[in-house]
This record gives sequence, C-alpha cells and structure tokens, in this order.
Amino acid sequence: MYAKLPTVLTLLVVLTGGSLFTDVFAQVANVELVSEFGERGQDPGQFFWPEKAAVDPAGTIIVADTSNDRIQLCNRECACTAFGGYGSQPGQFNSPVGIDLDVDGNLVIADSANNRIQVCDYQGHCRVYTDSSGNEPEINWPLDLAFDADGDLHILNADNYWICP
Repeated sequence: MYAKLPTVLTLLVVLTGGSLFTDVFAQVANVELVSEFGERGQDPGQFFWPEKAAVDPAGTIIVADTSNDRIQLCNRECACTAFGGYGSQPGQFNSPVGIDLDVDGNLVIADSANNRIQVCDYQGHCRVYTDSSGNEPEINWPLDLAFDADGDLHILNADNYWICP
C-alpha cells in the first residue's frame, strides 16, 4: 500500500552546480520553483559545493557548505550566517557533508575528512559525538547520517563499508 502524498509538498534542493532544478526536476515531476538563493563563493549566503541540507521546525535552512568547510544557517528571508572553517578542532570542519537535527534541536554533522561526527548548537559551539558509553565510535569517512523514530543515530560510514546505529 502506498502512502498518499500531501497536496502541498515542500522540496529543498541543494544545487552543486548548473541548473539542476530546471534540467531535472521540472522535467521529471510537475514541480514549480518557489524561490532560490545563493551563488558560488565564500561569503555568507554563498556556497561552494554544498552537499546536504536540513530544515528545522522554525524554517531555518541548515546547509553543509562542504568545500567551504562550514555550516550555514539561512532564515526565511535567505539571510545566512556561517560557522566553522577548515581544521580539526571542535567547531572546525574538513568536508562536512551529512546533517540532521537531534531531538534536542542540536545540529549533528558528518565531518567526513576528519572521520567524526560533531554535535553543534546554532552559535557554532561543537563537541565530538560519543556513544552512550562515552566513547567516540570508529568512523571512517562518514557520508551521511539520520535519526530514526526512536532517536537513534545511523551513520553511513563509507570507508568501513557499514551503516552503524
């Protein structure tokens, strides 16, 4: 049995280059582009190979701005702020790709080239993710992550060839 789709469907598309929306989505489905923002660059509101995005309950768009090694937070008016930067200290990133929100509203970020997961607040205060025993799990190039209905974190761990809870 298939679930009935809502009448209004919100689709967030992260473009990494070219006009992906008009080239693909407009031809595959009867989808209308409501708004778009950003351009290539390093200033807030500019992106360099953004990989993933999430939207919080308030409508803030959270973007893993991968090649700028940072996270951008964009409001409904498309004004963006950023935190992070290249490095390996908490709050610094090396190719952040996956992003999700935990049950407490924290940003949980797959920091791929640093082989770790970081948990951050909206001001950019971050800590390295640890499991329930307080240990940092063995992670090798995390590509994405997501929480299930029970609040358990699942990590797509590329170089270890597994998905871990």
